[in-house]
Amino acid sequence: MPKVSCSVESCYYNNSSVCQAEKLQVGGEGASITEATYCESYTSKQNARNAIEQVGYPGQTETICCDVNTCMYNSGWKCSLNEIEISSLCNVSNYAHTDCLSFERNS
Repeated sequence: MPKVSCSVESCYYNNSSVCQAEKLQVGGEGASITEATYCESYTSKQNARNAIEQVGYPGQTETICCDVNTCMYNSGWKCSLNEIEISSLCNVSNYAHTDCLSFERNS
C-alpha cells in the first residue's frame, strides 16, 4: 500500500501526519508547478464531524489516483510512487489550499 505523508492538520484523514483516506485523489490537470496541484480528498475535520456517514471512516490508503496529466509519476491516472507528500503553504480551509509536494513535471 502506498504511504501518504500529510502535514495538513485540519484534514479529517490526517492521523499523526499520515493520510488515511482509502482513496486519495490528486488534482491539478495541466499543472506546471507544485502549487497548482491539490488534494481533492481533503475533508475538514469540522465538515467530517457534521457528515461522518458521507465521508467514511479513515483507514489505510489503498490507491492514489492522479488527474495531473503533466506529472511524470502519473501512469494511467494513478500515481506510480509508493510514497507521496501532501502539504500546504497556508492555512487550509478547502482542498484548493493543499499541494502535492511529490509533483514532478514531465520534461
